[in-house]
Amino acid sequence: MRKAGLIGVSTQHPDLLEAIAMGVQPEAIRDCAAEAIRKRKSNPLGWAISAARGRHADRDQATPSTGDTDATDRRRPGESLADYAARRNRTHDDADALRA
Repeated sequence: MRKAGLIGVSTQHPDLLEAIAMGVQPEAIRDCAAEAIRKRKSNPLGWAISAARGRHADRDQATPSTGDTDATDRRRPGESLADYAARRNRTHDDADALRA
């Protein structure tokens, strides 16, 4: 997380330890930390831990696809979920601007 830009992060932070204990991968927290910094969150560490925990829980609750096209993974090869969401939001913002 320090490489992502969070300075002074304690490896013994209780929320961080709890997230790792529940199975959240350190890489997921690191990626969320980088995202928090890009989004200029006021509490990037707290946001990163919460986001990584939430995404982990969502992934655990996901059901296998039944062939529904809305459930199809439309990410590009090697594209992270965060990058896919950002690209999708940009596309929708562009479409909204054209309608205005």
